Amino acid sequence: MRRRQLLRAGLRLVGRALAYLGCVGFACGFLAAGLRLDQIDLTLPMLDSGDALLILPMIQAQHEGGTHWVNDRLGAPGRQELYDFPVIDHWHFAAVALIDRAVGHPVVAFNVYYLLTYPLAAFCAMFAGRCLGLSLPAAGCLGLLYAFLPYHQMRGLSHYFLSAYYLVPLALVVVVNLSLGRVRLRRAGWPVLAMLVTSCAGAYYAFFVCALLAVAALYGTALRRSVKPLGWGGLLVGVVVAGGVANHAPTYLYQRDFGRNTAPVARQPEDSEWYAMKLTYLVLPIPNHRVPALARWRSAYDSVSRPIQADANAAMLGGVGVGGLLVAAVAVLRPRSRRRRVVRAVSVLVAGAFLIATVGGVGALFSDLINPSVRGLARMSVVLAFPALWLAVVALDRGLSRRWYVRWPLFAGATVLGLADTTPKDWGRSSRIESRTHLKERYADDRTFYQDIEAHLDGGTVFQLPFNDYPEGVLQRGTAVGAYDHARGYLHTTRTRWSFGAMKGREVDQWQRDVATAEVPEMLRRLVLRGFDGLLIDARSYDPAAASALEAAVKMGLRVQSPSLLHARGEQSFYDLRPYRERLKADLGERYAVLARSEVEAVRVLWFDGFASFEPLGREDAHRWCARRGEAWLVNPSDRTTRVTMTMVARTESVLPTTLSVTGDTWCEAVPIDAASGSHAVTVEVPPGRHRVGFACPPPHDWVPRDARRHVFFLAQFRLTRDE
Repeated sequence: MRRRQLLRAGLRLVGRALAYLGCVGFACGFLAAGLRLDQIDLTLPMLDSGDALLILPMIQAQHEGGTHWVNDRLGAPGRQELYDFPVIDHWHFAAVALIDRAVGHPVVAFNVYYLLTYPLAAFCAMFAGRCLGLSLPAAGCLGLLYAFLPYHQMRGLSHYFLSAYYLVPLALVVVVNLSLGRVRLRRAGWPVLAMLVTSCAGAYYAFFVCALLAVAALYGTALRRSVKPLGWGGLLVGVVVAGGVANHAPTYLYQRDFGRNTAPVARQPEDSEWYAMKLTYLVLPIPNHRVPALARWRSAYDSVSRPIQADANAAMLGGVGVGGLLVAAVAVLRPRSRRRRVVRAVSVLVAGAFLIATVGGVGALFSDLINPSVRGLARMSVVLAFPALWLAVVALDRGLSRRWYVRWPLFAGATVLGLADTTPKDWGRSSRIESRTHLKERYADDRTFYQDIEAHLDGGTVFQLPFNDYPEGVLQRGTAVGAYDHARGYLHTTRTRWSFGAMKGREVDQWQRDVATAEVPEMLRRLVLRGFDGLLIDARSYDPAAASALEAAVKMGLRVQSPSLLHARGEQSFYDLRPYRERLKADLGERYAVLARSEVEAVRVLWFDGFASFEPLGREDAHRWCARRGEAWLVNPSDRTTRVTMTMVARTESVLPTTLSVTGDTWCEAVPIDAASGSHAVTVEVPPGRHRVGFACPPPHDWVPRDARRHVFFLAQFRLTRDE
């Protein structure tokens, strides 16, 4: 008898393993056919535009230096440091690093990890479905539908780490168990581990899981009439928060010493409405649907006159997911039943996720009253999708016969129909190969051009025009260049240093802005004084007349007839600055070293926490608004005290007077201001190093804020001059 029991247990174990392997294998095959992986060269990035050019340099930096936090080849004449723009997806960076170590190629690792997110999502969702009571065929159906959500395909490689959402189902199992009061002390290791991993896999999903933990704790407390779910919910949220703090530790330590620069992560509470989730996008069919009538419906909805949220159009659940929403609506409204308590708990989570992320929902209130950093609330659709799909699948699972020859074929059919509904009409077609051919040709031209620059300079340092701030910069509208296109030079070289990538708001960024907007002769002089060997001009970022005028001025300043190197497509030009530097050294003699030192040692003011973003390029007189309190830092990179004079206009919009208090070890005064305040000047001694200056201005009695930033005063026409 015991041998028979062991045999049956072994057969069940083998059957389950085969089911998981079948699910993962089908995911790999369906992905390979859909993306035409047989035609892909993995040594080329599957996408090299948009935000993919934000992530690819981080992966290459990790390949070259072991970390993505610092990159010595970007941000010249300094180096790129990401402490002000923390990307804390350390779980994913570690996974990419393991692949990179195995293959020895960062681009291959970049591609392979993205492809792996599909079978990983299928496996984790299937496992989570089993944990929540689904049969094997039902869990397999759930896993495949969750892996191939439109969200996954539309985020793609552009939103690289958002596509790696495979850990979400595992965290949601903990959330569901919390709502049912199933979290116990003797089994607390798994929930705590799941939350720790979640905290290392991206801030957005960690935030969404914490929000649902709060919903589950409240529901569990009401259901069981006990405060234990609240206690466990608080503990698990604390684990996620503690993990997040640990992941942000490099940022906290850096900003403690160098100031809290908020410009790279500036978010406004209004953003949470613009990037919120919409019910219509959850239920709409995907663009380019296989069914012509559904494709026409979607196209008509996406009219140019309709207000479309920027992030919501990738949130579709597909027909099965919409069915789950209907089940959730019914289950929440029906009387409580012990038989359906799991269904009801999951339905409450669906409702909670929707209320948190929808336009004008709880998330918008959180953003307005507490912190606006998490603005992409529509991204919660992938968190909502798992319980919605589970509800649809569990309804079918419980309504079918238990006979295997009934369940397996029916769930296989449901999977095929569901995948057909959530994958576009061109899935697996030759049009995908044609688009990759264009990418391959452009990539080859770029590689030749940038490697020729590196060979010409024997490494060297290159300044790139037009200037574009980092991160999330915006180039001129109507051009063919994206915010991160300047990163291509870094990706195709191994020794050359590039100006792009200096952190917005820091000293090097300010210097680059000043140089890029100077007259061409002044720009060239300052570039060689800071050690730049070459100048790259991307004409695609200018209108044709402006590009021609800039190139003509550069040629005149350098006394050359043509660029040193020209891109094969004729849109990018490289100029060697070294001959010009030698002529300038000969003309200036000993003054060259003095001017070079002066260029490096200029005192700068950095506007940080409390102050609004930078004025537009070329608009030095533009207002720089500030809230009630703000923080600036005076930076003297020299080894001696420097005397500087600062002039500015400080005003409010009220005729009622108030006082602007300035405090710091270098600058301390009280300035009466109102709507008509005149120019104000102050002379200070700035010792070597960095010096914090605090600003505080109580609002006038008639103050009414214009928007959620609650600005009180502004500084305009700011000038800093060095007293000789």
